[in-house]
Amino acid sequence: MNKITIKNIKFTSCMKVFFVLSICFGITIGVLGLIIGIFDGPVYAKIGANVYTGLSGGFLFFIGFPLISVLLGMIFGLIIYWPFKLFMKIRKGLSLYIEIENYDKL
Repeated sequence: MNKITIKNIKFTSCMKVFFVLSICFGITIGVLGLIIGIFDGPVYAKIGANVYTGLSGGFLFFIGFPLISVLLGMIFGLIIYWPFKLFMKIRKGLSLYIEIENYDKL
């Protein structure tokens, strides 16, 4: 693992990070909802006037929640971008321990 310090981040890179994080969060919660729905747990999916529970509700939750989380994650990314840049300027960067592939030092 290498330690890098991010001093600035482009808007598109920030949005990519938020996209990946929100899709991972949505899939995780969607799978949990599907598992709970398989065992007839309290999973509800409402589409219009119809309310689905059980396996069908869990399946709709599995499909719908990742889509909603990506949409909300992108909105959150738009809102948080400028405060994040300000935070990095005040703290003089953000240090991370990551594994880097195909990285050329300038």
